[in-house]
Amino acid sequence: MKALRRAFSLEEQSDGLAHQEIEYVFYGRLTDLSELHKASRFEYQEQWEVKIPQTEQNITSARMRVRETITSISSQPTFVHTTKTQSEDQDHPNEVSIPTTEAHFHQYQLISNNGMIKDRYFFPVVGEGTNEELVWELDVYYIKGSDPFSNNYTQWCRLELEVKNPNTPIPPLPIQLEELISPTKDGYTEEENKKISYLFEHEFLTSNKHK
Repeated sequence: MKALRRAFSLEEQSDGLAHQEIEYVFYGRLTDLSELHKASRFEYQEQWEVKIPQTEQNITSARMRVRETITSISSQPTFVHTTKTQSEDQDHPNEVSIPTTEAHFHQYQLISNNGMIKDRYFFPVVGEGTNEELVWELDVYYIKGSDPFSNNYTQWCRLELEVKNPNTPIPPLPIQLEELISPTKDGYTEEENKKISYLFEHEFLTSNKHK
């Protein structure tokens, strides 16, 4: 996994087109939940994913998910379907997202091996001398079996900053995190990659049996 990841993403732009995304990703432990009060807003996200392996019968592997989002402004959920593909000769995946329905979301709940149930907090970057509208996005994940909007989070979280220019300097982190795993131009260390894999498998991902 590379620290500075370039991809084509439509997580927030469900228009069926490909958008280039460059992001810096950090991981750390959030031990003081009052830090979340610094956010400008938050939203609840629940998503379920299906993976298709590359075989002799297809051209590439794929990851497909449907995400439900409920914002702190509106209680009306929205649903977005995202498909990610990456062939052997591609360094980064292609992503395309389109609006979908609650019925489609429930289909993915039934067939998915795992998903994510989390809150995403937004921290706008101000006063950094850039023309970009930068926003830190912090994902905090619910302890398995917890009720939505209970703030019953695991301590480990994921923090990312999307930029348009790879030369954009990284502004100060918006909150205090412990045991911080930071990106470098050479990516994460072997030990950090092991830790990140552990986090996804044991802290971030959930399954239907835990709902």
